[in-house]
Amino acid sequence: MLRSVIVLLAAGVWAVQEAREFDNRGVQLAQSGNLTAAIDQFRAALGADPMYADGWYHLGLAYSQSQKTDEAMASCEEELRVYPDYLAARYMLADCCHKRGDLQGELNLLAELVRSAPEFAEARYNFGLSLKNDGKVQRAAEELRAAVRLSSRTPDIFWHSALLSRKWIKTRR
Repeated sequence: MLRSVIVLLAAGVWAVQEAREFDNRGVQLAQSGNLTAAIDQFRAALGADPMYADGWYHLGLAYSQSQKTDEAMASCEEELRVYPDYLAARYMLADCCHKRGDLQGELNLLAELVRSAPEFAEARYNFGLSLKNDGKVQRAAEELRAAVRLSSRTPDIFWHSALLSRKWIKTRR
């Protein structure tokens, strides 16, 4: 019995190590611009260990960068099935909705993300932009101001917040 447990533990450790090696090669390939080969490495990582969170995230990112939005969404959804609290996957899923032109899906995901991680400045920033696109200028300005408070060093966040604040003030008069 003890021997079986030790063998299972060793196999698990080996699978994680193998997944990490495939994933690291995939990241290097993606950084060099070879997204097709990177996707193959990320798939191999997940073949070695289907619970390897970074593999799911990197696979989704590579698909997204390859303009394969449906595949990126499927990867994010699988990652969230395995790790429901993985914020980066939720954020990428919202980005995929944006790329597909699904404003309501994007708004829903970003609203959920802002509720669960109110300190996530980028999520607030993109939520603000999505609200603006939905015609909710006042709420958009509030989210962008919150993003500025969290990350005032990001010029885009500051610029959009100031622009929307002025627009909102003009529409109230």
